[in-house]
Amino acid sequence: MKKLIFTIAFFTVCVTANAQIDKDTVGLNLPVKDGQVIYTGVVEIDGKTKDDLYRNAQQWFIDGFYSQKDVIQDKDKEDGLVFGRGVFYFFSGVGLGQDVNWANHVTIKIECKDNKYRYSFYNMVIVNYDSGNTNFDIEQLLGAVLGTQKWPWTKNAAKNALTTSDDLVKKAILSLKNGMAKTTTDF
Repeated sequence: MKKLIFTIAFFTVCVTANAQIDKDTVGLNLPVKDGQVIYTGVVEIDGKTKDDLYRNAQQWFIDGFYSQKDVIQDKDKEDGLVFGRGVFYFFSGVGLGQDVNWANHVTIKIECKDNKYRYSFYNMVIVNYDSGNTNFDIEQLLGAVLGTQKWPWTKNAAKNALTTSDDLVKKAILSLKNGMAKTTTDF
C-alpha cells in the first residue's frame, strides 16, 4: 500500500512539473503566438479622438528613438495607422563575466481609433555588435533556451539577452502608454 501511495504521489509531481515547464517557457513568460514573440495590447483612453491618438503615436516614435528620420516607415491618417522600426540597445552577459553589446531591432505598429489604440511589437531581430553585427531572430534565442535550436553562445547567454530585451520592450510599452495619453494643445 505504501508503494502504491508513493508511486501515485511521484507521478503526480512529475506531471505537474512537466506541465509547468511547458506553460512557463523556462521562466521567461514571453508572449509567444504561433511560434513568434509578439507583444500586443489594446488600450482604451476616453476622450481621445483617432486624430489625437494618431498625432501622439507619431510624436512617440520621434521622441523615443535615435534615428528620427528613419523610424516611421509608413503612416495612414485615414486608417489611423503608424508603422515603424525601433532599436533598443543593451548589454547582456554571455559568460565568464563578459558582457556583449546587443540591439533589438523591432517592428512597431500602432492602430488608432476613437478612444482606443492597439500596439504590436513584433518581428524582432537581435543584433550582436561585438561580433560583426551578427543577426538572430528572437525566436532563435528562445529556441536556444528551450534546447530546440543552436546558437553560438550558452543557453544562459540567450536567457540573459531575452530577459533584458523583454524588460526594454515592456518599458517601451509603458512609455507608449504615457505618450498616447498626453494632451495635445493648440498653439
